Amino acid sequence: MRNYIFYLSICFGFFVVSCSKSETDIPDVENPIIHVNVVGYPDASVHIDDENKKIIVSFDEWVDLSSLKLSFTLDKDVELTKIEETYDLRTARYLLLTVNNQTRIKYVLQAELYVDPETRGWTPTSQFGEMPDYITVYKSPAVVQNRNAIAYLAVVDLEKSYTFKVLGSSGRKTPLTFYEEQTKKPVILINAGFFNMTSGNSVSLIIEDSELLATNSRSEYYSGTTYYLTCAAIGQNADGSIDLGWVYTTTNDVTYIYPNVSPNVKGEEPYAEPSLSYPEGGKRWFPKYAVGAGPVLVKKYSVCTQMGSEMLDLSDTTPRPRTAIGLTENDKLLLVVFEGDKLSNDRVTGITLEELATEMKQLGCNAAMNMDGGGSSCMLVNGQQTIACPGRAVVSMIGIR
Repeated sequence: MRNYIFYLSICFGFFVVSCSKSETDIPDVENPIIHVNVVGYPDASVHIDDENKKIIVSFDEWVDLSSLKLSFTLDKDVELTKIEETYDLRTARYLLLTVNNQTRIKYVLQAELYVDPETRGWTPTSQFGEMPDYITVYKSPAVVQNRNAIAYLAVVDLEKSYTFKVLGSSGRKTPLTFYEEQTKKPVILINAGFFNMTSGNSVSLIIEDSELLATNSRSEYYSGTTYYLTCAAIGQNADGSIDLGWVYTTTNDVTYIYPNVSPNVKGEEPYAEPSLSYPEGGKRWFPKYAVGAGPVLVKKYSVCTQMGSEMLDLSDTTPRPRTAIGLTENDKLLLVVFEGDKLSNDRVTGITLEELATEMKQLGCNAAMNMDGGGSSCMLVNGQQTIACPGRAVVSMIGIR
């Protein structure tokens, strides 16, 4: 009997040890992923970070991230749980590996895309004077998106010591007046949100020094139906990070930001009023500086296909002067302005919203939005005008210094 009890004790102990054995008890493979090849892109850079379980695929030219062919060289004891024909890297995703058919290792797979504007024909210019080392200004090629163009692009390195500021006003001011009123002069100053031409009041979000001065339009009334709107905005948070997405501010002045638009279509059944739970992925937003306009042009490296859901009354298919702002995955802020309406050149009419979105995408933006355009489009560099513009008085601007 004593021997039987001893035998059971050994078996039970073995059972407990076996059941408590975790994945970490199996010897780790130091480098489970030896190499990743991006088929068709020999110049792509791949960084495998085994410590943080992350793979970063970097491109210095525009590529379609939605359908990349990847091949993996793995350690002899490692296998991918699923091999896909193509990988969509417009957003980060996971790779799941097995070691000796049992240990599971999860790696984050993501892409970084930054296009040197010079590869698209944009030329650095020093015509506006000295620039800090974190800002570069470019002049456009003669033709952009198959249209004659006069345009300027400012690229800001967000990893350096820069300042992002929204300048709001209770009335309209010319861009030069905005500039001259600043004690610390912005290097780059572009027009921002929409406004009522008659009253001079903003109809776009303005948050300045954490104070809500104006909101985006909350709703649109059409054919007896109220549509609640999520509209574009960009802002800087207290920690210095920048968000660009769709926002909604309640009648109680609570502002939410979303990664997706509420996809309203005029004449169809309206969607619910935006809240913390709808659209999906929303959060309370407390930016120090923010400004609205729209529509969102680029999201997840793709031209946004739901621009109409913001229900903005824009001449979107007509070439006009345009202003836009965008973000890249590797912490660059792009501000661009296109001349139009034949103001200084009979051949330069401007650019359509679709063409503007395509150019921002091809400049490497993973998110971008349209600002007020037409006669409002303006960029000052060191207080100097870039494109020919009528100098229309506006109610909000974005300043970078």
